[in-house]
Amino acid sequence: MTRNILKSNSSFVGAAYISNKEAFHTADFNLNLFNLVQDVSFAAAFPHERVKQVGSSSLAVDNTFYQPDITLDISYLPNTDLSNERYNFFSAGTIIANGLRPALSGTSNASTNFYVFNDPIQGEDALDDLSFSTALNLTGYEILAFGNAYLTNYSLSYAVGGMPSISTSYICSNMEFAEGTGNSMKSVAINLESGNDNNVGRCNFNFSNGSKAPPIVHPIGGGSHVTMENLQVGGQILSGVHYLQSVNLNVSLPRISAYGLGSNYAYNRKLQLPAQGSFTANSLVSGFESGQITGLVENESSYSFDIVLQDTGSNKVLYRVEEAKLESYSYGMPVNDKMSFDSTFSFQVNEEGGLLISGS
Repeated sequence: MTRNILKSNSSFVGAAYISNKEAFHTADFNLNLFNLVQDVSFAAAFPHERVKQVGSSSLAVDNTFYQPDITLDISYLPNTDLSNERYNFFSAGTIIANGLRPALSGTSNASTNFYVFNDPIQGEDALDDLSFSTALNLTGYEILAFGNAYLTNYSLSYAVGGMPSISTSYICSNMEFAEGTGNSMKSVAINLESGNDNNVGRCNFNFSNGSKAPPIVHPIGGGSHVTMENLQVGGQILSGVHYLQSVNLNVSLPRISAYGLGSNYAYNRKLQLPAQGSFTANSLVSGFESGQITGLVENESSYSFDIVLQDTGSNKVLYRVEEAKLESYSYGMPVNDKMSFDSTFSFQVNEEGGLLISGS
């Protein structure tokens, strides 16, 4: 039965299995399955240069002169082995202590390629066709390929009554709609130095790593928890056990796209360091710690926070925020309801620290 409409169960996502952290390869490469994907979206903008001339009300030029950038967003459930973070190079650096890695250690300018595979048969689960460490014949599959994908944002959301989720955003230099034939396709990556894909390798439909049913974190049981510190200015008690309702960890990774004569593509997309992170928390007010705002200017404190997510076993993933500064807080107490507290912190992330991550 041919497909009338494409639904999520008919697709799965792969990331290039590459070791040198560069999307363009002259050698062939395999894929890794991107685990527990919840949403995939993408968009492209086609900027035009529009110029008039003296003597005419019409446009003399209405053209695009650069390859359009493609934005790609992928959200997924966290996995304690940090497999997706290794594939998108958010946590693929060197361990510094106790299994912790700086999130950007040695990977700040890494890029990769993503592939979305779509089963052509209506109603079939695409993962049923997937097997590991063997070449797959994906003839007839529709393939969305995204080349030279650089991570531009990473966020973790964790709230009462829901699963923790991770959202990632990328800027890509190339995109292709392709139909699968056999067990490989030409890589979608561009050689950004030369502005072409000459001698590019092939992407093998051979999945080296991943799991169709990886262990997921348990949001309310086991060892999942958030550790915070009391504020210098007093107020809501944050250390120890309190009625935390939600936290959000976000790291923005702004990049400068460098263009030059002789190429329609950006030569590189350098990350601007330090990257800026934010940590927000919402909790129910349980009591107040003493403190005052006076003196903050002369001696402002910084704070550290831990987010620990554990699966049903003993496997954990830890996010540690370092040297965070309080940006704002607010209280609210509506009639016939509970008093709540919202706080926002900022922190800097570089290749040495600011945000540390460890997994099992």
